[in-house]
Amino acid sequence: MADLVVEEKGVSLLMEYLILTAILSVFVVILGLSIHDVLTETQVSRVVENQFADAASQISAYYTDYILLRPSSGYIKTKISVVPKIGDYDYKIQFQEISDRVFIKIRSNSGNFVSYSGLGLDKFVLPGTGEVIKIATSGDILSIEAESEQKKPQIEYTRKEKCPFEVKPRIEFDPNSIEKGGETTLSIYFANPSEITDRVSWNVTLWNGTEIKGDSITDSRHLTVSDLTNCKSVGTYDYECIAEITAWINDSEWMDNGVPICNGSYTQSLFVSEKPQLSNPYLVYDKWVEPKDVSPGETFEVHLKLEGRGFVNQAINLSVSQIIDVSGSMDWDSIYKQFNLSVVPNVIRKTVNTTDYSPNAGKLEIYAYTTDRLSDWYQDINCFSYCDHCTPPPWNGEGFDTSFIKIYVNNNDVGSDYVDGSKIGKSYIENNAQGTYDIEFVARAPEKINLTIVVKFNGTEIINETVPYENKQEMTFELPPTVNFDYVKVTDLPDSIPYWYIDVSGWWWWATYYCDYMDNHNDNNVKMNVWIVSPSGNKDFAYNIVRSWTWDTEYRYLQNNPASGVYRIVVVPTTKEAVNFKATVYVKRIDAAKLAAIEFNNMLGDDDFVGLTKFSTDAERFVVNNSPLKFMTKDKDVVNNDILSLSPYGATDHPDALYYGAYVFPIWNEAGNNCTNCINGTRPLIILLTDGETTICDTNNYFGCNLCSGSCDGSSWCQSGADQTRCIANYLKNNVQINGFNVSICTIGFGTDLSSNGQNLLRDIASTRPDNGEPCYFFATTSDELLNAYRTIFNIFQIAAKNIFIKDTLNVSIGGPFEFISATATSNKGTPISLQVDKLNNKTILKVNITSIQKDETVEIVVKLRVREDAPEGTYGVNVDGINDSYIEYTALDYLGKETGIKKVPIQSDRDTVRIVTSSGGEIKLD
Repeated sequence: MADLVVEEKGVSLLMEYLILTAILSVFVVILGLSIHDVLTETQVSRVVENQFADAASQISAYYTDYILLRPSSGYIKTKISVVPKIGDYDYKIQFQEISDRVFIKIRSNSGNFVSYSGLGLDKFVLPGTGEVIKIATSGDILSIEAESEQKKPQIEYTRKEKCPFEVKPRIEFDPNSIEKGGETTLSIYFANPSEITDRVSWNVTLWNGTEIKGDSITDSRHLTVSDLTNCKSVGTYDYECIAEITAWINDSEWMDNGVPICNGSYTQSLFVSEKPQLSNPYLVYDKWVEPKDVSPGETFEVHLKLEGRGFVNQAINLSVSQIIDVSGSMDWDSIYKQFNLSVVPNVIRKTVNTTDYSPNAGKLEIYAYTTDRLSDWYQDINCFSYCDHCTPPPWNGEGFDTSFIKIYVNNNDVGSDYVDGSKIGKSYIENNAQGTYDIEFVARAPEKINLTIVVKFNGTEIINETVPYENKQEMTFELPPTVNFDYVKVTDLPDSIPYWYIDVSGWWWWATYYCDYMDNHNDNNVKMNVWIVSPSGNKDFAYNIVRSWTWDTEYRYLQNNPASGVYRIVVVPTTKEAVNFKATVYVKRIDAAKLAAIEFNNMLGDDDFVGLTKFSTDAERFVVNNSPLKFMTKDKDVVNNDILSLSPYGATDHPDALYYGAYVFPIWNEAGNNCTNCINGTRPLIILLTDGETTICDTNNYFGCNLCSGSCDGSSWCQSGADQTRCIANYLKNNVQINGFNVSICTIGFGTDLSSNGQNLLRDIASTRPDNGEPCYFFATTSDELLNAYRTIFNIFQIAAKNIFIKDTLNVSIGGPFEFISATATSNKGTPISLQVDKLNNKTILKVNITSIQKDETVEIVVKLRVREDAPEGTYGVNVDGINDSYIEYTALDYLGKETGIKKVPIQSDRDTVRIVTSSGGEIKLD
């Protein structure tokens, strides 16, 4: 019994052990399986994250490269290789911007795995300029597309400049004031043609909707204007017709869905009248911004343009009495042109370091030569003496010799004559050469030659070059064909050109130089050769003439009865140093006066009258027409021919000049010249040109003036003659009217020998200018100044508006988007302009004062502004509008030039806004 019990217990323990072992085994198996899954999943996760990070790093590297390269325009594309799956996961890679930082985000499609890699800030500062740019990011790629070569993902950098150049189209009408049904020429061009590097197209839209299209840089069209649809009425018979040009870069790269990105526009107005003879002058304006798109830190310009409109020759015409001094001093020289500049030689520079070829000293050989000849320039007739005993220069008949070329080594003029067949030049040899040698070459080449340079070291050629070479600078002046000039002189040339010498006996010979050559080859002070080339091409070598008596006038070039056309002054340096060149071109005073007076006549319109009086010891009117209008005509050629016949003689009688000049007008009940109606509708003007002071006075009673004492003999200042002149002028200005206008007197003093007495007299007798209230007096010392005086006189009687005041209030304030840089105001006719800038906390005000604006005059005000670095994106108006903020105020005139009241015009424009774009730094995208 006992044995049986023990046996059962054993079995029971065994069963318990087996059961427990089985349970434990199951637990271990379950635990093992669980741990395997956990451990495997953790390791896989880490592997996936690492592979995600590797993919992000690859894109990050491209991103960094693109930032460093950062081309100003264009694109960079790089296909990237990514594994289709990481583990069992496909995934998406994308850029993500958080605040001002950029990240690469990689996310598995299941969403279980997300990884970020920081790329840094999205803004960068450009070195050198300090400009801040922003790199925009966009796009995403799917890893599964990496399996297809056609769809292989890529990373791309693109950047477009706002525009490769500013598009600045312009249009003009000539004439810009026409009668209805008349013709005008429309000119199309660009203000910056040298900057245009791509194809441009443009479209001009006229007031009536007519479109004119093209794609050339310049163009012109003839228009007949009869359709005034949409033109603005600005008077009883007058209309302002506005045309606009829009131009753009016509390239797909600068298009956004077919819409041009780079464009500009400009408007111009045409003044059209149904009755020009009753047309009042008019002011027009335009305002615009260039460029229209800007980035922070960049500058742009605000333009305000005013133009005078009116009929210069068809409204109130002029009846002009020209009075020209022909006294003896008008035979003297007058300055025609002056030149003063630095001439920089064309120097060929080479540097040789012998240690690059051998550490030891050796033989250095330098050759400079040409096989060309310049016989047309350096011919014997120009470059050697006229005396029989003088030796001709070595290049006589050849063109030049070895002195033609110079070699400088380490700043020293060196070299020996080198001749080898047709080769002529210089050579330099140093047998113990070592180190660095700076070598310079200069040749006296007024036209292009082939210059060969050879450098050898120890017999081995280091340099062997043949280069096209020219070494000159040209200045030009023109003698117009309207005047047969008596002579033209060029003098005041510098001492550093070759010279001639004349002794007391007047015998000519060469003192030292043949062009740039001396028998001992010592070049001394000769630094340049100078030629004056006539319109025919003839070349005259210019000399510095030295005379042994002081009373004789010196000249370096003289041409009697010179041909009309363009003259060239050709300066050729003979050394490597820059040389100062000066020259003065002279013509006779009487010839300069003829040129200016004829040009004035040619400015006059078909219905203007002109007459001519000359004076010296006495005055004389020219008969230019038939009775009853003997001394005035519309035929300007008749008067011009009489002007050409003038010749100097005698003293200077200003009272006679004014009296007979006034008697040119047909208003004095004079037999044969009594026809006031003949010059109806004209405004009387006297122009008195003189180069001297009053020296004589006839004892005659002119207009109740009888102040001449008879004591003046024509040799010096005549006070009674000056008093008589003032008396006559005052009578004419204050008591004589023609067609409702007082006689106007304009005076011009010409020359350098008018004293203060003479100038004060001319100023006193001058009338008040209608444009600015100043005396109509001018003092001219050169031919150019004389021409400008006549042009100004013509223009001051063609005024569109007076007393112009412009107030332009700009959106430039503390804390605003713009900073003020500068402001300028200019006139195409040189009218003085007063410009004031008031910088306030909340705005900037421009105040502009202009005494008058002439018909056809353009005044342009340009304000330069900068966009602040922190300016946000957006579109901003640069102008503060409002009738009291931005306006033009002026005194309006009628067609007779009389004041009609004050006008105030608000400044308004739909083209005075700018768009600030901050994302101009480029874009990097995944695709």
